[in-house]
Amino acid sequence: MARMLANREKAHKWSSNDVCPKIKDILHKNQTAMGEYIPRKSNQWKYEIIGATMHDSWAVDLENRICSCRKWSIMGIPCKHAIAAIRAKKDNILDYVDDCYKVETYRRIYEHAILPINGPQMWPNQLKKQKARRKEADEVGASRTKMKRKQQSLDCNRCNKPGHNKKNLQI
Repeated sequence: MARMLANREKAHKWSSNDVCPKIKDILHKNQTAMGEYIPRKSNQWKYEIIGATMHDSWAVDLENRICSCRKWSIMGIPCKHAIAAIRAKKDNILDYVDDCYKVETYRRIYEHAILPINGPQMWPNQLKKQKARRKEADEVGASRTKMKRKQQSLDCNRCNKPGHNKKNLQI
């Protein structure tokens, strides 16, 4: 409850048409690393990003928000290759960040409050567990996987009295 309140108050300090501060830091880091890449336009949305060597080459699709390094697809934050393409297109980088990282989304998530509840002293008393009904003789017991052995009455073959057999007959 306290954390929800702290996050709600923190979000109200941020400007509303922006992304969250940690995402801003990631974007800034990617922008500084973007300087070493040269974008080549293929069509309105697709670019090839050339790195320092000939083997460093990435395909970026701005329309579908895909880079061949896969960081943009996984995180939803434009990678350094995507930022190079966005800059070449002269678009705003914040338009290509997923909505889940925007301040408005953050505020919407934390706008609802968790209501306080009464302490245990105000809770209703726990009821006693009801006894189980008596089972019929032909019903299976509590454990359906293990059958109980049927108890047979012991009758002695010598004296015909119940409670013992001829093996443990005491003379």
